[in-house]
Amino acid sequence: MWSLGCILHEIITLKPPFQADDMQGLFRKITKGQLSQRVPKTYTYDMTYVVKWLLQGKPENRPTCDQLI
Repeated sequence: MWSLGCILHEIITLKPPFQADDMQGLFRKITKGQLSQRVPKTYTYDMTYVVKWLLQGKPENRPTCDQLI
């Protein structure tokens, strides 16, 4: 699910979901959920919600395949 969220975010924004200058910075951004770029407002609320849901830091907070469908 995490990988799907990363790919979906990059398709929509043309940028990876998390960017930093070093591994520590990248780790902090991922754990805090600080996306490199927001989903553009041209996309629906549902699309924005799904991307954020897929990119939850804790695996137990991410949807299952059945939930996503």
